[in-house]
Amino acid sequence: MHEQLAKIYEMKSEDLYHLEYEKRFNDVATVKLPLSIQSSGPNEEFQCFYVPHQTLISDYDRILRADLRIRQAIQKLPDALSFQYCVDSKLMDELINTNRIEGIRSAQSEMVQALKEVRLGRKVKYSNLMAIYLSLTDEDCEIKINEIADIKKIHNMLVFTEIDLDEDELEDEDTEADEEVDEESLAKLITFLNDYDAPALYKIAVAHYYFDYLHSDDEVNGRVSRFISSLYLRKELDILTALTLSYAIQQNKKIYYGGLDGATNDLNKGELTHFCQAFFKILHDAQKHVLNELSKKQKLFKNLISLLDTHMKGKTENEKTIVLVMGKHYIFASVSRMWIIDLEAGSTLTPYRVSKALVTTAGFIDIVGRKPKILMLTEAAREFINN
Repeated sequence: MHEQLAKIYEMKSEDLYHLEYEKRFNDVATVKLPLSIQSSGPNEEFQCFYVPHQTLISDYDRILRADLRIRQAIQKLPDALSFQYCVDSKLMDELINTNRIEGIRSAQSEMVQALKEVRLGRKVKYSNLMAIYLSLTDEDCEIKINEIADIKKIHNMLVFTEIDLDEDELEDEDTEADEEVDEESLAKLITFLNDYDAPALYKIAVAHYYFDYLHSDDEVNGRVSRFISSLYLRKELDILTALTLSYAIQQNKKIYYGGLDGATNDLNKGELTHFCQAFFKILHDAQKHVLNELSKKQKLFKNLISLLDTHMKGKTENEKTIVLVMGKHYIFASVSRMWIIDLEAGSTLTPYRVSKALVTTAGFIDIVGRKPKILMLTEAAREFINN
């Protein structure tokens, strides 16, 4: 078992502790990183490193195998619209959870509204936060981290969630935290993340810890490090997992914060092995959550098809289509209410045909809002799908 050096120091002799450190640091398999941390004492610095022991390698492989299963499950979704609804659901959940970790309570209804308004080009509460996370869902995501200014802009987008700032202000807005950062170390971290020759998930785990270490006095450092991790995870794993990081951290707070504290403990002398292991566990838990949700959604979709087959015989194709799209939205986006403009877009029917079909689907769809018109599957339809 690969114990933390700090535990060896506490449980065994100091001589054995120093011998174990030398053994680990100089082992042929050890990855010595171009990053270092300062001790809490005067003028002592530790070079960061990790030891890819067998358990850690197995954890990495387990993540890659789970990623394959998730991609296969995504391929089995009914269509591209269902997948987009899944992405929207995870996007909103990620923002709720990243806020929750920071002690901010936000409702799903607020995130539904923010997503809608951002897509319409309007600014509301959480619009900056929604906009930057929404960019992660673009296949050709334009967010790059090549210099410190890029991180500063990300920081401001994530922090100023309720303030209207234009593009130039987002780049220029200063914060106290920015002035206190060790810019030389931050530049090294950017180079490490982009160019260092190591498996990607190790680099993402190390960078996640190191960004937190460099910004230990910044109250929003966790929000920024989670976003940066998701930004790089989306390149290596599926987008649904990348958008489940905050949820998984929230579910594993003891492991996560224990990993951060352990990595900074002077007695561990810069070893990041255990933080990598904690981060990999969190990632795999995120994947298990995604797989479980996809499985449940597929079962609910079968119930939706059964509803169409057994309760909508004799209905027109347009009537079946709008109930089908409403059902997909309810199941895959995990949102009960749907704006009529989204129904029109999802069904590809004209507004006239949608309005006409709504008249004769009263037993399946309720109108719950007028300006704008908002729809919801009836309670009976939702109960049928959920049973």
